[in-house]
Amino acid sequence: MKVEIDTGSDRVLDMNTPFVRQNDLLGTQSPFAISRITSSDSNAGELQNVFFDEVRLGNMNFYKIPGAFSTVTEGVQASQEMEGVLGNNFLQRFNITLDLQNGYIYLEPNNLIYKPFYHFLIE
Repeated sequence: MKVEIDTGSDRVLDMNTPFVRQNDLLGTQSPFAISRITSSDSNAGELQNVFFDEVRLGNMNFYKIPGAFSTVTEGVQASQEMEGVLGNNFLQRFNITLDLQNGYIYLEPNNLIYKPFYHFLIE
């Protein structure tokens, strides 16, 4: 799966609209919330916040991860070039090394790996 990393976002993992549509994901889960978003380039839209049963990253598995299905029709989350966007609420759990010469990104778990994603979801 190809995703963008967005260190300026407080989101966890948002699946882009084309990926959501291609895989018929809308309606497969009941959203626990709806987010209305506006990007820095003034594109607006809606995200259906859901829990992903499992997210795999290398040899690590994360369960019941909050994320979203995008219905945005313009901007990054409408891009067909990638399946989604990883936000800083997920990325903060890792030390990130960018190997620009070889085109790799390395994520190494840090001491935040088991931090709750959103306190309001567990209280």
